[in-house]
Amino acid sequence: MQPAPKLPDQEIPVVDVGPFIRGEAGSGKVVEAIEAAARDMGFFLVTGHGVSPEKTMRLYNLARGFFDLEEDYKRAHGKGNSVMGGMSFSPLADEALAATKGIKTPGDYKESLNYGPRLGGGVWSPRPEGLEAAFHGYFAEMETLARHLRRIFCRAIGLDADYFEADFVDHLSALRVINYPDQQVDPLAGSQLAALVLLLDLVEAAPEPRLSTALVELLGQGGQRGRAGQQVLRGLLGRGPVLVLVLAHQRPFHSGSRFSKKALTPSIASSLESSIASCERR
Repeated sequence: MQPAPKLPDQEIPVVDVGPFIRGEAGSGKVVEAIEAAARDMGFFLVTGHGVSPEKTMRLYNLARGFFDLEEDYKRAHGKGNSVMGGMSFSPLADEALAATKGIKTPGDYKESLNYGPRLGGGVWSPRPEGLEAAFHGYFAEMETLARHLRRIFCRAIGLDADYFEADFVDHLSALRVINYPDQQVDPLAGSQLAALVLLLDLVEAAPEPRLSTALVELLGQGGQRGRAGQQVLRGLLGRGPVLVLVLAHQRPFHSGSRFSKKALTPSIASSLESSIASCERR
């Protein structure tokens, strides 16, 4: 067996977007840095974004408080879609990512709170007090940051900064806070397949088939799960070269432990149209 090729050491660029947001002289440098990061790496981190740490922690703590409530109470709230801008609660195992691949597996081991100002939901839970306001506050912070980043992207591709703003009026964005509780027992057999689907969901076309071969070799070291992964990935390789992002030893997709009791993932989703386009690309 040939050793797996070493991937080049690359760090995700960190860009201070503060000068652009404040309209300072360094705005052009910010645009150049974002353009280079998007072209060369495909990922970047931003600082100087102005997102309120207080509002972030408020949402974290109150969402944590909701997830720690008794199960019957949580399931009694956030049902239906009759309230515009209401709360939606998805309990443990209610969703299954594998279903997007036409595969039937046990539900995903997560629960989530979901909100969008122009999306339907259920009546907001009065416990913990201030939960709805915390969602509104953090959503507004993300909405503002998203506008700044859109304007940077437009400048980076040679358009006026506000070129797309008219298309984002009354956008259908959503905010999800996801909780991954501690898993005290071994996953069901079907969940192993769901974990594989998570990996396959990160597949993108790539010009380096040797990287895909390296992944198959890596999965081969993982026992029965690895052999199952090999079979699926070899099928993909037969259709052309692929590049898969591997998170070894169940490392998190987000900072912190994915299955830690305290792991929450606030995230802002794209508009419905963008989500549809993303699915079509897959």
